Amino acid sequence: MSVSGSAASIGSGISWKNIFLNVSKYLGAVTLLGLMIGGVTRGYEGSLAFLAGSLLIYLCFSIGIVVVSITERRSMANAARALVATYVVKVFVLGIALLGFSWPSAIKNGWMLAGAICAVTVWLVVEMITIMKMRILYFDDHDGSAAKHLGD
Repeated sequence: MSVSGSAASIGSGISWKNIFLNVSKYLGAVTLLGLMIGGVTRGYEGSLAFLAGSLLIYLCFSIGIVVVSITERRSMANAARALVATYVVKVFVLGIALLGFSWPSAIKNGWMLAGAICAVTVWLVVEMITIMKMRILYFDDHDGSAAKHLGD
């Protein structure tokens, strides 16, 4: 088995599809709740702004999942490089979208920020919980026996 093949098999332990589905499910529920709260407090403007913030972050999350799903087939090192590169591009594009794009006045309120913050929070918490539940092989040399064998 080649090095890249073994790296791809190691990386395949992360179920990006499950992460995507879980984030989508929980973010959908949080967005629905935010739409209702925004609608009650600010009317359709609050709901629309919350939805816009949530969708911007969800789009960034989805792009990352697609990139890592495609690139991890070759190796996890390629996936890591691709994620870093796309992260830089996403931050740049989001900055232009938020600062350079002329948003309608109905969306320019705190509810867009609230939607984005809620979406990022759900995304990171679900990813963290999913990865923490994974079984990852870990070898710890408490008694120094590996160092003794290396010296033989």
